[in-house]
Amino acid sequence: MEKIPYELIDHTADMGMRVFAFDLAGLFQNAGMALFDQIADLSRVSPGEKTRLEVAGADLADLMFAWLGELLYLWSGKGRLADKIRVRSVSETKMEADVWTGVYDPARREIKHDIKAVTLHQLSVEKKNDVWTARVFFDV
Repeated sequence: MEKIPYELIDHTADMGMRVFAFDLAGLFQNAGMALFDQIADLSRVSPGEKTRLEVAGADLADLMFAWLGELLYLWSGKGRLADKIRVRSVSETKMEADVWTGVYDPARREIKHDIKAVTLHQLSVEKKNDVWTARVFFDV
């Protein structure tokens, strides 16, 4: 698996990350994969079933919040980890993506962080110098 372009942000209580991409679809894809990368070792996730997700939001930040919340539900509600994400379309208020997930097997992979929720704290999505950046914090 290739390296996901993101970095962790130091924070006293929560976990934060800054995610990067050259286009908006890539930003949402990278943010999703970075979320799962912080939950478990993705190199040990076997290919699984494809799920189509459609998400809407009031603006890009709200859309990112909704997107990551849907992905987190795949983990916390269904015990599934993504091994691949492909964003099919994205605008300022809605997106559609295919997510391939496998069932979590505690014998095969260890949990890195128990992420409980996506937060609105300092959530941002912006483009600067041809690079899209998202900043997001999670409740752990």
